[in-house]
Parts: sequence; structure tokens; C-alpha cells
Amino acid sequence: MDNSAYPSESATERDRALALMKKLPASIRVGAWDFAIEKWDSCTTAGRHRWGECSVNEMHLGIQRDMPSRAKAAQTFVHELTHAVWWAFGVDDSDKEERAVNLLATGWTCVYRDNPWLLDWLKEAVS
Repeated sequence: MDNSAYPSESATERDRALALMKKLPASIRVGAWDFAIEKWDSCTTAGRHRWGECSVNEMHLGIQRDMPSRAKAAQTFVHELTHAVWWAFGVDDSDKEERAVNLLATGWTCVYRDNPWLLDWLKEAVS
């Protein structure tokens, strides 16, 4: 991608976002399951009309590798990971708010426990 159309600050942020994405490992554990982390090029995500995807059938999280910013990278990764937590911990669309929040909190606690690298990655993404 030609960054000449962007101000130098934006290009630097794009470079930082790309470096951050390279730090993601090959997989992440969510509950009892390991989800592959696939880093897609922007052509793949543009064809799917999304920044990322969670497939519980294929057990993967797909995310665009060349994000415009670290914050967008973190937001997209957490969004897709939340889909995985939702599925892995059995949250249902009909669940009341307190039950859904409790299940998600339990799920996120397990994700952080089982993937100690994640908090440092997120901290770098939003700093």
C-alpha cells in the first residue's frame, strides 16, 4: 500500500499497527477450544466487507493484517474474540442482561488466564 497519500503521522500509525498485528500468535484459547488466528490481506477482508471474522465452524479468527491504526486493530480483535467467547460459553440471544454479562465476564477471565500475552498486546495497541 502506498502511504504517500497519508500524512506522515498516519503512515507511522499504520506502520505501528502492522508491527502490532505481526505480534499476534498463531492461535488463542477460548474456553476449551483453540482458535487459529489468521491474518488476512486487505483484499480478502474487502471482499468479505468486514475487518475481521469469527468462525466457530472453522475454529478461526480472521483479522485484516494492515489496519489503519492500533486502536482499530485492538477493537476488531476484541470484537471477533467476543464472538468466540459468546459461543464458547453458551451465551444465548434470549439470555437476560445479568446472565449474559456474567457469562461474558467468566469467558473473558478464562481468555486472559489462558493467554497471558493478550493484556500486553492490548496495552500496546491502545497506548
